[in-house]
Amino acid sequence: MKKQLIPLVGVLGLLLFAGSALAQNRAVRADIPFDFQVNGHTMPAGTYIVGRALSNAPTLFVQNTDTKAVAMVMSNSVQSAKPAEKTKLVFRVNGDRYSLYRIWVAGQETGREVPKNKLETQVAEKHHAPDVFVAASLR
Repeated sequence: MKKQLIPLVGVLGLLLFAGSALAQNRAVRADIPFDFQVNGHTMPAGTYIVGRALSNAPTLFVQNTDTKAVAMVMSNSVQSAKPAEKTKLVFRVNGDRYSLYRIWVAGQETGREVPKNKLETQVAEKHHAPDVFVAASLR
């Protein structure tokens, strides 16, 4: 029985490693020139890595590459009619506040979307501002 268990544990370990590698390959890197909001936290301007916390989980991590500060936020899948032309982060503008909104990867028809919080919903009802796009690259 022990002889059968060892190869099974090895295969499961490889699958977990492969899933982890896939999740890291989907992370994007971007230089964000303004402070922005993620899940109620203000993140300072800087270089960030954004990706899924786990390969198929809806949770995203947003990590500042200089300070290593991390914010976590839930996201939903979003679909486009055609593949994204560029890898990019999209931010909602609410007055003088920017909030992470969507993540698109070049060549993909699906992306991730961060739902609006209560304040963003209230502001959006009163004012409509265009979204801001920040170019990103695969990590």
